[in-house]
Amino acid sequence: MVYYEISTFFTLGAPIVVLAVPIMDTLIAIIRRKVHHQRFDEADKGHLHHRLMKRGYTQKQAVLILYGLTATLGMFAIILLESGIWKA
Repeated sequence: MVYYEISTFFTLGAPIVVLAVPIMDTLIAIIRRKVHHQRFDEADKGHLHHRLMKRGYTQKQAVLILYGLTATLGMFAIILLESGIWKA
């Protein structure tokens, strides 16, 4: 039964966790553009990687930070699954 729960998590939960950062970035961009009365198809420099680069990080460092955030969210999801708090 434990193997089934883990399999279900990796089938359904892992893609959601991996895509959490880009989904959040997209939703924030949509809200930001709506608030500033911009078109949705206009490019801007408000995405997460642009904000990190404005703070002085290189492009490579910004990507590694976002990868780290994604890995942290993935580990958090696995810990919740293993603890029994979050049932898959």
